[in-house]
Parts: sequence; C-alpha cells; structure tokens
Amino acid sequence: MTQQARQEPSTRGSQLSVKDDAAAYPTYCTQEPTSAERRSRLSVIDVRRTMPVPADDRGPDLAVGCFRLWVLGRQFDQAEDYWDGNWLDVAAEASAAGASVRTSGPLVHLPELERFELECRRLHETLEGQAELRCMEPNIRLRLQSKGLGHLRCEVCITPDHMTQRHEFIEELDQTHLPAIIHAIQDVLRRLPVRSRPSEGV
Repeated sequence: MTQQARQEPSTRGSQLSVKDDAAAYPTYCTQEPTSAERRSRLSVIDVRRTMPVPADDRGPDLAVGCFRLWVLGRQFDQAEDYWDGNWLDVAAEASAAGASVRTSGPLVHLPELERFELECRRLHETLEGQAELRCMEPNIRLRLQSKGLGHLRCEVCITPDHMTQRHEFIEELDQTHLPAIIHAIQDVLRRLPVRSRPSEGV
C-alpha cells in the first residue's frame, strides 16, 4: 500500500511532499481497513522506535529542511581503528504535515559525514551537481541536488526498518541553507574527528 501526503508551500516558500510504502505497519495489519480508514491514513504516518531523540531535548546537530540528525556519540568510544572507531550512534527524524518518521542506532560512519560536507561545499561554490549523505546502513539517505537559479531539491529517505518500510520526503530549498549545513557538519567533525584511515588500496 502506497501512501502520499502533500504540504502546500510554507511561509518560507518551500513545498514538501511525502511518499511512503508502509505495508508492514504493525497496527495496520490486524485487519483490512475500511475505505474511510484508508483515506484518514493518507494524512497520518507516524513511525516511532525507542530512543528517537536525546532525552534532554537538545536541538539537532544537523538540520536540512525537514530532516534532523542528533549525534549521540561514538558506538565504540574506545576503538581507535578506522571502522569501529568511526561508527556514530545517532537519532534521526524527518517530519512534514501529517507525517513523522524516526530512526536511531549506529547508522552513520564519520567519513560519510566528512564526504557530505565536502560535497556541500562544492555545491555551494558552484551551484551545480549534488551533495549526498550516502550511508552504508540503509536507514538514512539525504540528497541535495541543484535545480538552477539557486534552487535545491532535497530528498530524504529514512526508515526504522528497511526490510518492511520505505519513506521519502521531498522538499524544495535554496542555496542560502548551505552555509548552515556546512558549519553544522564541521562542528560535528571537530567534536568527533575521524579516527585513523584505511590502508592505501583498501
């Protein structure tokens, strides 16, 4: 079952659409919904898991349009090698009118953030191409794509369970968002620098 919700442009001139494949929602699978229930569910999608946001309710470490990311620390704080030493415990959320999807866990590897920051800087300098947070774990993917005239297309894919759910948020932003995104990532990298590097050729 495919669900879609669309938000009219907000006061800051953005338009956000949400596409969800949510055939496996536990509360939805007990019986076949009525037509009225199907219509109502088109406007309400809420997926929750434990530890969705920090207990102290502090602001996110990274905000990109409707997407929020909290960096909670390293998964293996004592590890010094490139692989185990750079996994981050994170909480992430993407929200729009009638939809909120959250996920958490060791989902981001620090070099992925480092690469995303580099691509965001290039995008800001040239206003061409795209910047993408490409994670090895399938729970989070974020892409900013230049659409010309300073406009950016923001695509967020987020899920707490990639085997049974897929959620995509699409939003129009502009180039003025890029400096804050770049500085936010740089702040994370200063606080939690990449440990070690893989051997040449690996």
